[in-house]
Amino acid sequence: MEIISSVNYSETMQKKVEPYLEKYRVIKYFERTKGEPICYERYAMPDAKACVIISHGFTENSDKYHEQAYYFLNEGYSVYIINHRGHGRSFRMTKDPSLVHIKDFNGLTEDFAFFAAKIVKEENSGLPCFVYAHSMGGGIAGTVMEDEPKLFDKAVLTSPMMSINLGKIPKWAAAAFVKTKIATGHGEDYIRGQQAFDGTRDFEHSMTSGMERYDYYFDRCLENEYMRTWGSSYVNSLEMSKLADHVSEVSRCRKVVTPTLLFSAGEDGAVTDIGQKIFADNAASVEFIIVPGVRHEIFTAADEIIGPYWDKIMKFFRE
Repeated sequence: MEIISSVNYSETMQKKVEPYLEKYRVIKYFERTKGEPICYERYAMPDAKACVIISHGFTENSDKYHEQAYYFLNEGYSVYIINHRGHGRSFRMTKDPSLVHIKDFNGLTEDFAFFAAKIVKEENSGLPCFVYAHSMGGGIAGTVMEDEPKLFDKAVLTSPMMSINLGKIPKWAAAAFVKTKIATGHGEDYIRGQQAFDGTRDFEHSMTSGMERYDYYFDRCLENEYMRTWGSSYVNSLEMSKLADHVSEVSRCRKVVTPTLLFSAGEDGAVTDIGQKIFADNAASVEFIIVPGVRHEIFTAADEIIGPYWDKIMKFFRE
């Protein structure tokens, strides 16, 4: 398939991709829990061959996945992109637009299961239902695949959060520190090393592999406050750790029957491949693919990397 070139990327997105998407884009909300609206984008393709649900990563939102939506629409698939609670235009537990503060990871997985079963599948009765999920979104999607093995027909998990990269810090030490901060009244504070969005670009320390795609998304963040989710609270950090542990439990992984492609980034600074391998080794049908030399966001890598990446995904969905 033809990908959007990194050369003149921003211009192509503004003049070609976004206007095309706008013809199909509808922003809607649902409430699984009263008073907690969850936002999503729907792109309904006439005579669609299947529907694809996109599950975004930590601090992201639906706008980051417009390139992916464009590719799937051109393949004849309807597309739905959820904004997970605490992100984008969805319900938040804090007034700080930069802070992700989620008190229970189960709310994320329950939202996603409800969204897939009660909205997407009911609107697309009889059509195959696929999921494309990144990072935290992969941990959420993987959990739902364990809880409801027949919900999705195929899945693509890209750098899924199934074990968190803590560097040289022992897991027990990190957990003890976070729990101490919560116990001493700092649960809603930014975790050490993170802060509110201040408009400063920092590609070098980002999880993005391609400067052009980084700049395009950062420009969008400057324009839209709802896109500026930038850091985690201590409470949220603990819940993300619980989610990663939960989805990579061997007994749970063995419940997965959905045919799956799992892409693992070779230079991932956000997650490790430990949980990913547990998931892949114990689920029924997972192809584990290492993409060497790229950061966490595989889909923002150089053209020569994401070209084959997307060819693999589209071939998998077509089969």
